[in-house]
Amino acid sequence: MTKQEFATLVVGMQAMYGEDFIGTEEALDVWYALLHDLDYQILSKALQPYMLTNKFKPTVAERARFAEIYQAIQRRKRTEVNVDSVLPNLREMVQNRLAELEQNGQKAIKP
Repeated sequence: MTKQEFATLVVGMQAMYGEDFIGTEEALDVWYALLHDLDYQILSKALQPYMLTNKFKPTVAERARFAEIYQAIQRRKRTEVNVDSVLPNLREMVQNRLAELEQNGQKAIKP
């Protein structure tokens, strides 16, 4: 995640938790140093449920909750990518098999 992307997330958190969400430039640098390796899109999605369910601003120590949400979204994203990459091949395999059955004079089982 770039520092500009992180700043966008901070603006959202400040809107929710107040202008003093992070406070100083030094604190912003520390937060960024701790979170910069996370994917911006996934972190953005992970922040939404946090903001909907927590009325108090997060602390660096609460990264565990972010990590749980972040990892769940990341796993779902990986699964979607894997499924999306397999579906066209699966569709083609089924169509080929149906054509093969038809050529052999066999019929596919109808639901």
